[in-house]
Amino acid sequence: YAQELLSAIATVQSNVQEDAARRDFSAATATAFAAAAKRTLARAFLTAAVIVVALGAIVILLWYGASEVLNGNLTAGTLSQFLIYAILAASSLGQLSEVWGDIQLAAGAAERIAELLDEQPAITAPAAPKALPSPAIGRVALSDVSFRYPTRPDAPALTDVGFTVQPGE
Repeated sequence: YAQELLSAIATVQSNVQEDAARRDFSAATATAFAAAAKRTLARAFLTAAVIVVALGAIVILLWYGASEVLNGNLTAGTLSQFLIYAILAASSLGQLSEVWGDIQLAAGAAERIAELLDEQPAITAPAAPKALPSPAIGRVALSDVSFRYPTRPDAPALTDVGFTVQPGE
């Protein structure tokens, strides 16, 4: 939106639409910011939940494994090896939550692209277009044209302009 608006700023200004464009841009920015804040909050909660679950599982495994080592049912080396595997699995789960956040971002972008592809143009080509006459016929003439912008009624933009354009010019 901003790029389109800035690239056509002369048109926006000539139609005295600066305030409307500013309001629309502010609304679009506020909506985007609110969506980003919600996404960031959800991603933070997901990451925290995965970390708590993973570390909780490691603590439970360590507690249970230590009791088994004390009872003689498990060696300390086997417990250490199992804990290393558990830590690797827990870190993989943490990475999975990060990947899930990236997948959500990609899904949002894909949804927006789908909306743009589904958009129907406001102006459609005629079903049976007519060819322009060749050579061109007719002429365009302006005489005594004056114009003032509504925001600057005391400064004329055009005063008594007149010209004629002949066919082919």
